[in-house]
Amino acid sequence: MSWWSTTRLIAKRDLLVEWRSRIALNQVYPFAGIVMVMFGFAIDNTSLMERIAPGLVVLATMFSLLVLVQRSFAVETEDGALDALRTAGVSSTALFWGKSIALAVQLAVLEAILVLLAVLLYGSTIRPSGVILLLLTWVAAPGVWRPLVRSTAASQLARGGGRPFYRCSCCQSWRQF
Repeated sequence: MSWWSTTRLIAKRDLLVEWRSRIALNQVYPFAGIVMVMFGFAIDNTSLMERIAPGLVVLATMFSLLVLVQRSFAVETEDGALDALRTAGVSSTALFWGKSIALAVQLAVLEAILVLLAVLLYGSTIRPSGVILLLLTWVAAPGVWRPLVRSTAASQLARGGGRPFYRCSCCQSWRQF
């Protein structure tokens, strides 16, 4: 089995586990919503709220990302699935990138929900140029992927998953964390 197909299988399996368990639906999305509501109560200035709403969406996303990553690896270690994958010979890089891709999909859904929530709670407006910029930033910006990749790597290391690899953005070589 090739590295890419293994990575896709792991991502697909993680998304299927999430779909069946609905942890994000029952825990993470309400947590993110509560964070957005608490920011609204804390700031309580309508004109300021409209200006800083994108930053609040980013903060709520980062807080929720921690819960998503922790839960993703907790599911693996509860029943010994992570050890079984390593015993079966699944490469740690395929495991790392498969989990990163699955978490990226979950994070994209979460961000879409949070943007809609910012429009409803804070009265923000969405311009078409802003949507295009958001999509381009999400795809191209290392600032979006860096916390996701680093938190996935930290969870994998904490759970005993070996040293994952990443591709260096400056020289395009593969390195270990």
